[in-house]
Amino acid sequence: MSVHANPTTPHFKDNAHKALHDPQLQEAMGKLRVGFTAARQIAVSKLPEFEALRDSARDIRTTRSPISISISKPMRRR
Repeated sequence: MSVHANPTTPHFKDNAHKALHDPQLQEAMGKLRVGFTAARQIAVSKLPEFEALRDSARDIRTTRSPISISISKPMRRR
């Protein structure tokens, strides 16, 4: 598969089909799945407050709309 696949919407289905049948890409994705999970577990183990931070981020994301965030935090001009 070409590295420079056409990313335009009309070609999406064709590009997706090619990617799903690209052995090199599938191998890389398989390695990513395992490698990413292991690396994430190591990072989480080094951050004792990970669960609390994740919960706080979830709460912010689910209780505050982007509009209320932008209104409550005025942008600073440089």
